[in-house]
Amino acid sequence: MTDLELIENFRDDPESAFRFLYKNVYPKVSDYIIRVGGSDEDAKDIFQDSIIRFNDLMIRQNFKLECSPTTLIVAISRNLWLNSKRKVILDPIFLSLKEAMDDKEGSLLDEENSEIKKELLENIFKKLDPVCQKIIHWTYFDRKSDEEIALHFGYSLGYVKVKRFRCLQGLRETFRKELSKIEK
Repeated sequence: MTDLELIENFRDDPESAFRFLYKNVYPKVSDYIIRVGGSDEDAKDIFQDSIIRFNDLMIRQNFKLECSPTTLIVAISRNLWLNSKRKVILDPIFLSLKEAMDDKEGSLLDEENSEIKKELLENIFKKLDPVCQKIIHWTYFDRKSDEEIALHFGYSLGYVKVKRFRCLQGLRETFRKELSKIEK
């Protein structure tokens, strides 16, 4: 089936188009998601969401497809997967920061403008040195013990605790400074 036939089928015979996509595009999406740490179930969910979004695009009157449908669906799937992982990674960090701050500072992370705050936190987190990122990620996302982290880096147990504290402290201080700039 050519790209043009696929697009026409989406409008005239959607069932045939869906069968074609599941047979020819799903394996690419599944391979990608499994390769980057997802499960087959994750791949199915992401692919279904991608097909829905692709379908929504196809039924728009003014939508102009500038790549192959396969490329677009794989790109949509990739973005959905990355966005889902970003949320999973950042929410525990966001919540741990909220817990780590005392009551007065905890209000910085209240529900008001929480999406803006999560995005700000994500950008600050990405700027941390790679060791800090790994220690925070392994502690709050992978739930690795301090002993496992120390063994991986070749650090003492005490150093890991001090390093995590300093990393979180730096993250909190930078977050406070950047948030005050936004709120002015």
